[in-house]
Amino acid sequence: HFAKRSAWVVDLNANRDGVASPGERVDLRVRMKNEGYGSATNVRATLSTRDEDVTIVHDEVLHPTWPAREARNSMGFVMDVAPNATAHEAVVLVDVTADDAGPWQFAFVVPIVPLPPGLAARSLWSKDKVTGNASGDPNPGERVEIKVRLKNESETDYENVVVTLNSDDVAIINGQVRHATWLAGDARNTEGFLVDIGWEAADSVPFTLRVTADNGGPWVFRYSLPVVPSPAGMAARAFWALDTYTGNGDKNANPGERVTIRARLKNESATEFQNVVATLTSSDDVTLVNGEVTHETWPGGEARNNDGFLVEIGADVTESVAFTLDVTADNGGPWRFAYTLPVVAAPVRFSKRGMWAFDKRTGNADKNANPGERVHIRARMVNDSPVDATNVVATLRSDDDVSIISGEVTHATWPAGVARNNNGFVVVIGGGVADSVSFTLDVTADSGGPWRFTYTLPVVELPSAFAFRSAWSRDKDTGDADGQAEPGERVEVRVRLRNEGRSAENVVLTLSTTDEDVTVEAATASHATWGAVSARTSSGFLVDLGASVGASVAFVMDVTADGAGPWQVAFDLPVSLPAAPSALAAPEDIDLDGVVGIRDILTVAAVSGQTASALPAADLNGDRLLDFADMVIVESARAEVVIGAPSSRRTPAGFVERWLRESRESDDGSRVYRDGLPALEAMLASLRPAVSALLPNYPNPFNPETWIPFDLSKAAEVTVRVYDTRGHEVRRVSLGHLDAGSYRGRSDAAHWDGRNELGEPVASGVYIVELRAGDYVERRRMVVRK
Repeated sequence: HFAKRSAWVVDLNANRDGVASPGERVDLRVRMKNEGYGSATNVRATLSTRDEDVTIVHDEVLHPTWPAREARNSMGFVMDVAPNATAHEAVVLVDVTADDAGPWQFAFVVPIVPLPPGLAARSLWSKDKVTGNASGDPNPGERVEIKVRLKNESETDYENVVVTLNSDDVAIINGQVRHATWLAGDARNTEGFLVDIGWEAADSVPFTLRVTADNGGPWVFRYSLPVVPSPAGMAARAFWALDTYTGNGDKNANPGERVTIRARLKNESATEFQNVVATLTSSDDVTLVNGEVTHETWPGGEARNNDGFLVEIGADVTESVAFTLDVTADNGGPWRFAYTLPVVAAPVRFSKRGMWAFDKRTGNADKNANPGERVHIRARMVNDSPVDATNVVATLRSDDDVSIISGEVTHATWPAGVARNNNGFVVVIGGGVADSVSFTLDVTADSGGPWRFTYTLPVVELPSAFAFRSAWSRDKDTGDADGQAEPGERVEVRVRLRNEGRSAENVVLTLSTTDEDVTVEAATASHATWGAVSARTSSGFLVDLGASVGASVAFVMDVTADGAGPWQVAFDLPVSLPAAPSALAAPEDIDLDGVVGIRDILTVAAVSGQTASALPAADLNGDRLLDFADMVIVESARAEVVIGAPSSRRTPAGFVERWLRESRESDDGSRVYRDGLPALEAMLASLRPAVSALLPNYPNPFNPETWIPFDLSKAAEVTVRVYDTRGHEVRRVSLGHLDAGSYRGRSDAAHWDGRNELGEPVASGVYIVELRAGDYVERRRMVVRK
């Protein structure tokens, strides 16, 4: 059971005097009590009145639950009092319902109290001669000036009068005007209010005018401004996309495609419009390369296209894109047209380019596939479609005498129009292959395929030919087992050779030396067969090193085989001599061999990441950590290179790549190479970015300069270009040949000073930055704001 308690007025948004006055919008608070012994649910209070001077704006308040014996307020009732209302008591009714109870009705009295004499409303009107189409009426989408006429009906001169215009239905550009004084009895216009009428404006727009003064008020007035539909003028005819020159020419807008937009309009009036500006916008996934077209004049009765709009459809768009076309003229409009452009998904298409063998690291590096050789297969394809391909899987197969070691390569994405290699196929060519082998490449991808491409790979047969790979000594069983060949020690010599041609039989190797301080005790080793294009180690050679032996011993290995050869290879075996006193060695000569070189860098690399206790001499910068910084100090002290500290364009990855190349070329098979090379390879993998990327510039927006960071997954010639939204090149910055690595700090990121090629500051607006690094291209938007 509900009972009424009280009702009162809250007018915080009006003159805040706590009473309802003519022209005010007020909140009505109603207090009631649930006098029953059970909670009420879904309690709905509805406000109504028959008083002609009161209009209910919000008439309902809902309480999901109302506990028993509780009194509470119902807040949310809003009502307007008519501006011409006289003093009286307005009766309002509150109807209350609840689940399984009621209804109840309560009457409340709301006193209407006129304001004392002061500023009084006269009229409100608009002007559009300067800001709009000069039709004399406010039209949807038009900017108009609002004028308000008030009169001081009191006998008081008001000081510092502030007039504020508000509305929830328009955009207020300028909503406040001040008057230093307003004399008693004076009627005047308040000018300077500027508003934008919404495109969706109905028949009228409500306004609230609030006026304050140092010695009076506040006063609140409510107005309604009629809105008139725009006069006859531009009318929509057609809207379509053209991709003959910018896309794939299929006459459809496809995801990820750049298209030209045609918007055909007709001037259906008899007036020739001047300075017509058509502006295209979209809130969908679209990049507007050029969104504005202008016409100096547009004669009455003429239909024409708005040519020149250029957009890029987002790669993720599936069905359609919504566009808005806003048109203005000096003597007409504005007009707004809405269009929907269908988007058709273009299928992915691949075509083959070429196939070749790569045997630099797996075979004899003659750039041919030879019988019995392990080679990398490169299969090149191109994405012929205008859309990026995703989840591309290429599978290599062969029915010939070929063993597929690694036969699948995947690509998460393959950009539209890009040709690239399928790197990663590894095969072993059969030893009996004579002329060529056939391969089949099966390719699948999302939204396309499958495709099958056939390739023929030539195979070049080579005669048996043995080449030296490396040699090293072993003293575990014959000497002091310290891993070094030393004067006076017997060591086992191991020699690694590679058969660069076809299979050989009855291979005999004989070791000899002319060094008088060395005796070869066991000089031969044999192999019944030696497979084509394969490397193996020959062991069992024993030599005695004399006490006076030098820092290395020159050996000759003679090789014979049935029906081929003979061959002879020469190599030097290093001997570890007693180290020179440390005072005579350079600090960077970590291995104390008298030379600061690549072996010292490899020595540090093998213990990189450990504390200085692992190799105290290598902690060259004294930070108690063995790392890349110590390796750079060694590099700067090397006698055979001319280099200083790292420059802003030499990255850590670039250093490691060069050390790796040099180490592989000088690899003698010794432990320093066996330990150091894998360490350098792991270091390079951690330093080199997995993919090239153009990162967001900072700051953005900016004025006048910005920095453009990027990552390079491999070394390349790098160029940064800046374009305006029409696609015109504003500035080009050539960074030259850069190593792989991250270029993110202000010292190494690309820099743009906000000027064009002539050195002139560019205007505020949106610009496109493009990074080109080899075959990698990426673009981003940035904003100049002044």
